[in-house]
Amino acid sequence: MKILCKSETLIVDLNNKIWPCCWLLTDRSQSSYLKKLEEQNPDWNDITKHSMEIILKHDAFEKHFNTEGWESDSCDPVCIEECKTLD
Repeated sequence: MKILCKSETLIVDLNNKIWPCCWLLTDRSQSSYLKKLEEQNPDWNDITKHSMEIILKHDAFEKHFNTEGWESDSCDPVCIEECKTLD
């Protein structure tokens, strides 16, 4: 399976949280990774509590929602649903 991310920019929601794309913002209930992450630390991506540098160094951005995560056995279901290619 190959993921070709359709997102070209980060998304900032009305609660000042940074998301990798609009699909993860609007459909994050489908992501067990994000559900667990938000249970453990609901402010992990809050730009009013953390710098952009800190947020982008979070494992969510550095390991999960990128090529490393897409090529792993635990590719996020939202990424598969929205950005899977036919290759």
